[in-house]
Amino acid sequence: MADEAMFEAPVTVALTGASGAQYGLRLIDCLVAARHQVLVLISKAAQMVIATETDVSLPSNPERLSEALRERSGAAP
Repeated sequence: MADEAMFEAPVTVALTGASGAQYGLRLIDCLVAARHQVLVLISKAAQMVIATETDVSLPSNPERLSEALRERSGAAP
């Protein structure tokens, strides 16, 4: 519970595969920097768009994906 008090309101970000993946990734970075707890949903189509439109390659394994997003944004576990 003490860790939750450190965060601003939680925000859910869903990346669906529409163009503009770089904006979604930047939004996640900004929310983390603003100390929001960020919950991320990424479809398989979004992973393909991210790989095509950005220099980011995200793993498909959920645990590795979560770790990669945390490392990329500097978020706490």
